[in-house]
Amino acid sequence: MSQSAVNDLTGRHQEFEKVYLKYKALGLSLDMTRGKPSAQQLDLSNDLLSLPGYDYADASGTDTRNYGGLDGLPDMKALFAGILEVDAGSVIVGGSSSLTMMFDALTRACLFGVAGGNAPWNEIPDRKFICLTPGYDRHFLVTEHLGFELIAVDMLHDGPDMDHVESLVNNDSTIKGIWCVPKFSNPTGACYSPETVERLARMETAAPDFRIMWDNAYAEHHFNGSYVALANIAQ
Repeated sequence: MSQSAVNDLTGRHQEFEKVYLKYKALGLSLDMTRGKPSAQQLDLSNDLLSLPGYDYADASGTDTRNYGGLDGLPDMKALFAGILEVDAGSVIVGGSSSLTMMFDALTRACLFGVAGGNAPWNEIPDRKFICLTPGYDRHFLVTEHLGFELIAVDMLHDGPDMDHVESLVNNDSTIKGIWCVPKFSNPTGACYSPETVERLARMETAAPDFRIMWDNAYAEHHFNGSYVALANIAQ
């Protein structure tokens, strides 16, 4: 990086720091948690707990108030399969934090490897992960915490710069994956075009165990009353 670019970034950092300190000095106490429903939204589900004639049993007779089977509740998996546009066998119903599940999935890959690979990712000292910028900082922190080198690729109005992504993954087997928020991507709100989704699904990778972390967190979030269709990467 040239000295002029360094000076420019330093100047911008100082400007942003002044703005930050200005707001910090106001002493505000705000809950800035992203994606957190309000108390009024949570109250909408209260009456579901006392529906007339509801006996807490699913179609197979399992009492849903108790522990389920190893594979989860089939009815719940079928419900979310329709929403996510996948078959029920591809659904895992976990806790309320998808980020925890993503951290767990990548930790397992680092410890034990994944299908298609020949070694746990921790055994690859120079492993890398593609992070689309601007993007979701908590995604980046997960892979940074697990020891990946973060490779920045520009986020365009219709998704990742696919020419850049393909040139990277085609030639470097140490690149193990890419983070994607395909609909209303943080923080720009960009939505992946059908062409972008198809290129991601079909692209050739040097790593046989390459993974796309498809965090479709906003699949059912429709802003301004308009529905935005997203191509199904699983098909």
